Amino acid sequence: MTDTPDTDRGSVGGPRLSEEDRALAAEYVLRLLEPAEHADFEQRLGFSRELRDEVAMWQAHFGEVAETEVQPIAPRPQAKATLMRSLFEVEKKVSFWRAAGLWQGLAALSFGAVGVMGYLLTTQQEMPAPLLVGEISAQDDSLRLLVLYDGADGTLRITRTDGVSRPGRVLELWAHGPDDPPQSLGLLDASAQGVVKVPPALRNSPSDLILGISDEPAGGSPTGRPTGEIMAIGSLADL
Repeated sequence: MTDTPDTDRGSVGGPRLSEEDRALAAEYVLRLLEPAEHADFEQRLGFSRELRDEVAMWQAHFGEVAETEVQPIAPRPQAKATLMRSLFEVEKKVSFWRAAGLWQGLAALSFGAVGVMGYLLTTQQEMPAPLLVGEISAQDDSLRLLVLYDGADGTLRITRTDGVSRPGRVLELWAHGPDDPPQSLGLLDASAQGVVKVPPALRNSPSDLILGISDEPAGGSPTGRPTGEIMAIGSLADL
């Protein structure tokens, strides 16, 4: 079992950092900071040895977690039936899902982010709203995103680790609950990070959401529903 870095003192026995700075250091390592926050934190790193030591400690900690504690997590039993019945309303394309083997890929996904982001539970005594994490991925990992959902405001924070859109095409993010049609969460831009708002109607049970990414023409789907190839799928899990 990997030990979580000691919250009662600063790194390597130095002055204790604030809980906010420790959380910022961890989020910096995980690349979860907004661009402006990331730039500000990097500027502070140039002046603070304590922060640099804290970053190094989190890098070592998360590296060990990724190597020793991350276990594959199978999708919920009802998820496959839900997907095959209603995801993206493409019954005529069911053969594509089977041929592409996306469900085998989803079943084999390693929700590393669940273990990696567990530090949030050690830095907050109270959780004001549900915090969920997940991965949206193609079977071959040619397209892969880590997502962090904050139930306080319905924000879905996205970090793309692999994949780009095809020439002249765009990637569109979708979400839907059981027996509901998909709703667009917007287009994925060229940046590695982004933030979108989950519609209020989908926030009641975020752990039941199915997330998907489709290949669409420039400007996005013209119909309000996915029209192109489904590139990746995923879901959210409680921390």
